[in-house]
Amino acid sequence: MRVAVVTPYYREPLEKLERCHASVINQTHADVTHIMVADGYPRAEVNAWPRCQHIPLPLSHADSGDAPRLIGCASAAAQAFDAVLLLDADNWFQPDHIETLLRVQQRHAALVVTCARRLVRPDNGELLGLCAESDGRRFNDTNCYLVMEQAFSLFAAWGLRTQQVTRSIGGLGDCLFWDAVSKSNAHRVHSPLATVNYETSFAIHYLSRKLPLPDFAKVNVWLPAEERYRQTSYAEYRDLVAAGHTADQGY
Repeated sequence: MRVAVVTPYYREPLEKLERCHASVINQTHADVTHIMVADGYPRAEVNAWPRCQHIPLPLSHADSGDAPRLIGCASAAAQAFDAVLLLDADNWFQPDHIETLLRVQQRHAALVVTCARRLVRPDNGELLGLCAESDGRRFNDTNCYLVMEQAFSLFAAWGLRTQQVTRSIGGLGDCLFWDAVSKSNAHRVHSPLATVNYETSFAIHYLSRKLPLPDFAKVNVWLPAEERYRQTSYAEYRDLVAAGHTADQGY
């Protein structure tokens, strides 16, 4: 079975791109092609990587990788791949990830397979444990899908939407994709095996484990002058509080 893995990337460090790519080409399922889509900042090194198709885009779309993801999936569909998986540039697969999901797919004749993920601290590699949110029932993370050819039309959710929706979602394209998958008639099965490693900076993943918030943790801050929330780091949030902002932090 011919499998493609689509990875949008932006300005991630080269070592993270290399780790991501290595986790794809070293899968126990050998027939895998890595489609890497540069969102306005292509790295020349990627052109020489084995089993990698590099699609450099001339500008950044500023949509958390949604448009590059859609372009990569469309390319995979046009090349008649049998299945597509998604992998963000700062995350990586366990060596048997694709084989595990294909085994589940074949056993249940599923068109979409989801799986669990392991949360990893990005600054020191500490394993935080399994993710409770991405369970294949309430939600599923972008990196934890295998989609068969008969369900490729679902990928339209990554970018074929109105400008009003695009402006308002603010990096929540994964929720729109999950909504499209969960409301579709595509037969879906979930694997409880956590074969995806996910670097997390979300504050909730530290707070729920009663861990101190690192400076890089993502916090949604209310800006009274602008009457809106903005995602920022915990370090910047502390500076805003010190400067007199008193509204809810909105973790």
